[in-house]
Amino acid sequence: MLPLTLIPSALLSLALSLFPLLTILPPVLADVPPSKNLTSYQAGTLGDIPSQTFFSSPLRAPLYQINKLDVSGIDPTRFIFITGGYDGFGPSIVSAKDFSLVYADQSYSVAQATRTGTLHGQPVLTVFANDAVRIFNQSYDLLYAVTPQGDLKGERPDSHEALLTSNGTVVMVISRREAADLTPIGRDGVDWVTNNHIQEVDPANNNAVLFQFDMLSYFRVEDSFWPWQQKGPYSFSWAHDLWHVNSVEKTDDGDFLVSSRHLHSIFLLDGVSGRVKWVMGGKRGQFRDVTVNGSAVFHWQHNARLTAPNRITLFDNQKVFNGFCKQGEETCSRGLEIEFDVASWTYWVVHEWYHPQGLISASRGGVNRTPRGNTLVAWGQNPMYTEYGPDGELVMDVQRGQVLALDHGIVPVIAYRAWKADWVGMPRWPPSIAAVTTEEDGTKIYVSWNGATEVESYILFTSDDITALNGNGSITYVSSRTGFETSFELSENRRYARISALDRNGAIIGCTMTIDTVTNASLDPGWAINDLSASKGEEEEEEQEKGVDLGTVAPPAVMLVVVLIVIGITA
Repeated sequence: MLPLTLIPSALLSLALSLFPLLTILPPVLADVPPSKNLTSYQAGTLGDIPSQTFFSSPLRAPLYQINKLDVSGIDPTRFIFITGGYDGFGPSIVSAKDFSLVYADQSYSVAQATRTGTLHGQPVLTVFANDAVRIFNQSYDLLYAVTPQGDLKGERPDSHEALLTSNGTVVMVISRREAADLTPIGRDGVDWVTNNHIQEVDPANNNAVLFQFDMLSYFRVEDSFWPWQQKGPYSFSWAHDLWHVNSVEKTDDGDFLVSSRHLHSIFLLDGVSGRVKWVMGGKRGQFRDVTVNGSAVFHWQHNARLTAPNRITLFDNQKVFNGFCKQGEETCSRGLEIEFDVASWTYWVVHEWYHPQGLISASRGGVNRTPRGNTLVAWGQNPMYTEYGPDGELVMDVQRGQVLALDHGIVPVIAYRAWKADWVGMPRWPPSIAAVTTEEDGTKIYVSWNGATEVESYILFTSDDITALNGNGSITYVSSRTGFETSFELSENRRYARISALDRNGAIIGCTMTIDTVTNASLDPGWAINDLSASKGEEEEEEQEKGVDLGTVAPPAVMLVVVLIVIGITA
């Protein structure tokens, strides 16, 4: 950032003449910065769920450990979409540049599989939350809460998948308790199992059911690798978890690519007939691994996705226990890309991505291609995220919790999947403001705007007259947006404060309530801040005599943004 003394004097003088009370602040970070001490972080110094709170928002946000962030190598796409559970579960968006929080909805008891999509030409956000696949628009309005239909109506969808297809339909996994003959696995006749169904629904067409598949219609109970009443996170007293389907993707050809964790298989379903076209891996696998100097064989896998007609990425968990391993060992979890040939029934490794610390993840995990061709891996029960360049080089390594040898991890910080995308969030709620006064620091004003992605800077208005919080006469400070929460320190006491948010073009896109800095009461003034104009009359005449025409140089808001760009705080 350039100091004010290095700003061209004519430009600075003009800006200060337009905003006579304006003080241009360097960015003040209210957020707690990420940790850089891995030893301390892994030792639990910041707790089991490292997190931070804010003054202007009730949200609780992750406190990340950044092990590596190569800004020249990471995909420059703006945001990463994940889920988490801090004071509640829900979808969240973080900045891919510094991992500061951008948006969080923490109102659910469970949430997974957040990502962006397009619904009838409109950008949307999708997530499994509580009991439905939920679809939100760019203002975070709920458009649809999709649940099972037809003969599965009333059942709850499984949390593992929340797929919005390119033609606007929703694909779900439904887990239902059903009776099955378990004699082939040594049980005495019929008992309860958790059977999985796959269903495609069109929410815009009266929730019409377009496709449905029953796992028990093809697979046999003895195909499962999950032992009867095996102790662990998926052993339920009321039903044996046979299949544990954890991902479904609708292909460009209209078929369905399915991953079943407890089968150690991925398989392709005909999108019309439901016929199983092929099975890869597990006891019914039809493909032979022909990898040289390695192995394409996967176990307990998650998140299978096609990257080409004959290529698939997935997260290969390998084992059902958790912790560290020696990097490169066969027992280590990995991100995996395989290529296959249905003519010769062969498959082989194309790429594999191991974690630099060497990890075994007992559950969850995901692999996704970024828009610019990098690969983003979420490490499941181990709360880590890594990004790799096209040649496999590690360009990002962050985590939001410790690596622990637990059966099922610390659920709030589990890294199930991660999705990188651009997004324009335009919430209908206003930015939030708070005032905090202490003897040591005096009065500080805090501002945040949950979900607003286009805020470039904030302008603070202060006055002892609540009706005067508008126009350049009450502008006190300006600062770029810094992290989730931005702070201003008042140099002189004013009774009332209010803040407006500006986009990169200098336009006002939102304004807070008024805060009474004495009582901390939030007051609704009943009007929006809409005036950044300079006063006219004598001031304008004096400037015109100097050869400066306020009507032709630039609007004051534009000049303000020019100055901000020059001093490097809106870059």
